[in-house]
Amino acid sequence: MNKAPKGVNWGTTNTPKEKRIDPNKTYQTRSGRNIRGLQIKMTNSLDNEVTFPVKGSVDMGKNKRLKYMIWTLDGRADLFQDTNFDLREVRA
Repeated sequence: MNKAPKGVNWGTTNTPKEKRIDPNKTYQTRSGRNIRGLQIKMTNSLDNEVTFPVKGSVDMGKNKRLKYMIWTLDGRADLFQDTNFDLREVRA
């Protein structure tokens, strides 16, 4: 089985390091929901860079359900429009 060539893709090419999500910081969605278990995994099982490398769960409220989500390196849930699930850093 041949592996796909490694290289940069949309995320690392277009998102400067200072604008990237830092999993060591605390984030909420644009609508104020808390994020749990934030991780970054830059490649898929074939070692190709992915467009949505940020992964985590959104606390959906009273019923304690979590919704698994993925985001771009700069915290967008959608490439083409702003959404209520975009990430915003929580500042102390």
